[in-house]
Amino acid sequence: MNTKQPNRINKLSDKFIKNLVGLFVAYVDASLIDNLIYLLEKKLVRFPNNTETESNLYRILSSRYDKASFVFNCINYPIYSHLLIAISSSSNYLTDILVKDPEYFYSLINYEKLQRRIEDKPFSKETNELLSNFKSFKGKLNSLKSLKRKETLRIGVNDILGYSDIKTIINQLSTLAKTLTTQLFTLCYNTILKKYKIKSIRSNYTLIALGKLGGNELNYSSDIDLILIFDKNIKIKNKEYFELLTETIQLFIESSNTPTENGFLYRVDFRLRPDGKTSPLCRTINDTLHYYETRGEDWERQMLIKVSFISGDIKLYNIFTDY
Repeated sequence: MNTKQPNRINKLSDKFIKNLVGLFVAYVDASLIDNLIYLLEKKLVRFPNNTETESNLYRILSSRYDKASFVFNCINYPIYSHLLIAISSSSNYLTDILVKDPEYFYSLINYEKLQRRIEDKPFSKETNELLSNFKSFKGKLNSLKSLKRKETLRIGVNDILGYSDIKTIINQLSTLAKTLTTQLFTLCYNTILKKYKIKSIRSNYTLIALGKLGGNELNYSSDIDLILIFDKNIKIKNKEYFELLTETIQLFIESSNTPTENGFLYRVDFRLRPDGKTSPLCRTINDTLHYYETRGEDWERQMLIKVSFISGDIKLYNIFTDY
């Protein structure tokens, strides 16, 4: 199919154009497909074009359930074709998000929504309200995964288009991860307490981030390194607090790390805890401090320079970091 502009830069391949025509010919006139091809190629001047770009672009377009109206919008609103090319040429991961959740595209065309910044307390409140709409553990977990995909897409597009600097990007990714991790761990904790019909506990824990998340330097693919400490071990209904927290951590790791049809949340890792992967998943604060003071390696103590609070008792966290 011929386009209206003879001097095109970064032409789409004949194979791609043939597939594109086949995709849309049943929904719109050929002249509109010509216009769409011209607009897409016009945007390719700013972005690299290769087989991967074309594959990503085709996957996004073929996932559209509103094909006719989407073509019309691409022609009438340049931001559509600009976003399509920017995402397709820059990121397989963001492409995957749009393929799974085509409706998220519309959250990107509103500049104010695209540019919004995640802030701890307001975003935590938003997430709480979202989770309140679901009753089951699975429903709440899937809603957290969906929220991660939507916000990561928004952050990533700001990155690709140069709307945010690198410092802002990693800060936003870190804030997103801390909020979602807090929500999931709290959900797992309450699930374990409910399992044993425990309503209140006279003991506290604090979940602490290390590494990149601890330093608010998370990137798109970083693992999340965590440790958990608690104030004292008590017995509740024939269960020790240590056992309840261990079961919580196990459920948390499984829920966050295990891929499902909705992907995984984050790859969380507790192997940097005192004595490593063969040791208990959590310890009292006294045992933890004693370890770092007497047996901890230099690199382990240096690692604690970059720590930050995730969830639980902030006072217990402050005691740990002030020691």
